[in-house]
Amino acid sequence: MKKILFSALIITLTTGLLWATTKTAPGEPFWKFEIARWEDQPLGLTFDGTYLWMSGSGSGTGANYIYKFDLNGNLVASFKQPGVPVSWGFRDLAFDGTHLYGSVDDDIVVFDTLGNLVRTFSGPLGPNRALAWDPDSFWLWVTDWSSDIYAIDATGGVIANYGNPRDIYGLAWDPDPSGPYLWATAYEGENFNYIYQLDPRDNCNVLDSFPGYGNIAGGCAFIPPNTVVEVEQANNIIWGIKAYAFANEPGAPVSLTAYSDTTMREAIELEFDEPDTNVDGTSLTNLVYLRIYRDDVLIDSIAATGVTGGGHQVYTDSGLTFLAHHIYSVSAVNNLGYEGASSEEAFSFIGANVIYSEDFDSTDGGFTSIPSGYGWEWGEPTYGPSSAYSDSFCWGTDLGSDYFDCVSWKLTSPYIDLSSYDYAKVAFYHWYEFEWLNDGSNLKISTDNGSSWDILVPYGGYPLESVKNTNFGIGDEPAYSDTVCEWDIAVFNLSNCTGYDSVLIRWHLGSDFENTYAGWYIDDVVIAIGKELVKIEEERVSRESGINYLFQNYPNPFSASTVISYTLAGTGSLSEPNHTTLKIYDASGRLVKTLMNRDEKSGYYTVRWDGRDDGGHKAANGIYFYTLENGDYSAVKKIIMLK
Repeated sequence: MKKILFSALIITLTTGLLWATTKTAPGEPFWKFEIARWEDQPLGLTFDGTYLWMSGSGSGTGANYIYKFDLNGNLVASFKQPGVPVSWGFRDLAFDGTHLYGSVDDDIVVFDTLGNLVRTFSGPLGPNRALAWDPDSFWLWVTDWSSDIYAIDATGGVIANYGNPRDIYGLAWDPDPSGPYLWATAYEGENFNYIYQLDPRDNCNVLDSFPGYGNIAGGCAFIPPNTVVEVEQANNIIWGIKAYAFANEPGAPVSLTAYSDTTMREAIELEFDEPDTNVDGTSLTNLVYLRIYRDDVLIDSIAATGVTGGGHQVYTDSGLTFLAHHIYSVSAVNNLGYEGASSEEAFSFIGANVIYSEDFDSTDGGFTSIPSGYGWEWGEPTYGPSSAYSDSFCWGTDLGSDYFDCVSWKLTSPYIDLSSYDYAKVAFYHWYEFEWLNDGSNLKISTDNGSSWDILVPYGGYPLESVKNTNFGIGDEPAYSDTVCEWDIAVFNLSNCTGYDSVLIRWHLGSDFENTYAGWYIDDVVIAIGKELVKIEEERVSRESGINYLFQNYPNPFSASTVISYTLAGTGSLSEPNHTTLKIYDASGRLVKTLMNRDEKSGYYTVRWDGRDDGGHKAANGIYFYTLENGDYSAVKKIIMLK
């Protein structure tokens, strides 16, 4: 059975036709064009591979014509219906590859595309209302309202007949490899028409359906590979021809993995398996290509291994910045242009040398909890996420219930040696649920054996700039807060801490005096080191010289999001902050977005801009400027958005 899908656009044109590709809810047309009123009403419809043919009716009082349209809605030719007296005319049409067939009363008329009569033969019904031609069996399918559906030969001899599930006015043949199918327009009562998909291999039983248009059912045609067309009419007035697209979306690719190509140093290797079924579980027979997404942006399309899918794919994303991090997903597209669901996401650093990795599956990783005996726990969660990110075990703030009121729970890593490195990042997966504004968590680092701790800011920043000062553990500090309730990746830059041989990292949760939730869970901690191939020398100079510096955003131009980095000299002391603003302006000087407006200590910072203004609306394509101000220092750089 085919799943019905539709275009998002309804186009009503006196001339011209628009193809669309966006899917939307059932009942909306794929395309449409309007036609003038030449006779009382349109009746039959068929497609010859290039043109749509329509039969008009004088309703028994006037002449009846055949009309030939191209798929832009232009009238190409017309002529009187051959072999037809003054009557209702051809109630439906069919095409056998050479000749047209028209159903009129007890007879079926065969004529050529110039309007010349070829022959006439008697059908099994009176009238022989709805027609469709089966090119594989050379059968003509015919029915009238609720009479049986007949398969007849080219002389009218009955080959088979089946029950008619609906009051059918028009038929069309669909040679889909998973079928074939018959499509039928049917009258279901006043102002209530439907289009049905029938299975001729199974007694013409109904497989699927969707609403048609108008209060008078007419003929229908099929345009391969995915379009059913009906005559659109209401109240005996010719309105037009309207088409409905259908398709079955391919399933999602599976087993996506992303890993650094250590030989290329600037690439990520992706591996995944193509889907072999559609979303409804039916066999995939029309897979064309796969779409590769990096950080939610389409970066490439690659050919499928075959139309039935199921193949294994390896893809290299090259030319990347060393030690950057990216999230990937993949989707499949069929020959109708329908894109299926995305795969699960996969994450990787670029060319990173991992010096520390802990998944907590066999040990607690040597992490220590303060206070001891409760608070942070290592094991298998039965609360919150209910499972670790990978395998069974992780760390969490009480694996079986909510955190407590008025707590300051700390989880500290073992000592990490960063003395030989110039650049480092820490990444981990986490799940959290907190009372917004009052409770939360953040990451801290110490280079002096735990005597002092500095807050680490993740790429993209914390969702909460400052938790309330009533928080017992992290009052007035930036934090993860609110309820995310799904495992997500968090990445932090450790470059200000390289050169030290005894670095400690701390996961710190704090709460106020009321309302508690599931808390914070972490898994799969990774620390990667190296020298970034792009911008590292520039960044190191600014850090080591203790100067303010605003870097060019990356990527630039961008479509979905971009990262802006900067260093702050402050007063030379990490404990004495200066007020900092980072703002986005459009080309006219209008303020678009304030990314930063707070006191910040000296150090290296990154902020992500998702292209939205302060009101949450997506900004338009074009040139923007971002400004950094810190004390007497100010700098401006250009940024370009291209969707």
